[in-house]
Amino acid sequence: MSTTIDHLITPHWAPLRNIEQGWAELTEDERAVVAERLEHTLRQPWHVAHQRDALGHFFAFLAQVETIAIEVPLRFLPAADPAAVPRLRRQLVDEVFHSALFARIAHELHLPSSQPPPPLASAEALLARIRSEPDPALSATLLNLVSEGWIEELFEHAGR
Repeated sequence: MSTTIDHLITPHWAPLRNIEQGWAELTEDERAVVAERLEHTLRQPWHVAHQRDALGHFFAFLAQVETIAIEVPLRFLPAADPAAVPRLRRQLVDEVFHSALFARIAHELHLPSSQPPPPLASAEALLARIRSEPDPALSATLLNLVSEGWIEELFEHAGR
């Protein structure tokens, strides 16, 4: 049991766990990059008059599945070839940005509720399979084939 009151009074949406893990691994400069990108993106005018609930669920799902992309560079970084570290760090910064953006939009679309809906169990089952893969290279392949494919497919359908 936690010794702080936060868990009792602060709603905690499950996908935020992964964003917090990624954020904790970022340097101060990398955090500043993520914060600036978020502020810049969220300054852009956007208004949702129709299908607010559907879009809220869409972005909640994106936030849920995008968090797995934070875990892959975190798994690779400790044993990475020094030449690969800058690329992995850039990927980590990008994935923290994407996850935070999707979570923020999902949260705003679900206001006045305190948080978006819980993660989809079916997506969590697939994400658990990717997380449990002991071979980091196979885990990265699964991530690219499944999770990135989901996101591309969703945006393609959303654009129609």
